[in-house]
Amino acid sequence: MIFKRSMIDCHEAVSRIHELLDGELEAGWEKKIRAHLDACGHCTHLFEFEEAFLCFLKKQDESVGVPEELRRKLLDKLKAESA
Repeated sequence: MIFKRSMIDCHEAVSRIHELLDGELEAGWEKKIRAHLDACGHCTHLFEFEEAFLCFLKKQDESVGVPEELRRKLLDKLKAESA
């Protein structure tokens, strides 16, 4: 899906969702991604799923005491697969 010239497309938005969730985006990119999410239900659904899943993983990590190395490997694999 492509929107106005000033907005980004779905591929670009999805490729940066994890950066947004991790707070790693520059302000300009964050604004573009959030504007796209406001206009695109499909990408918003994906964002909300990823956000909930990461929240679930963090809670599991806290309650089970997953070793940091395993946690990092799992998150890296999830990021690679969603790209």
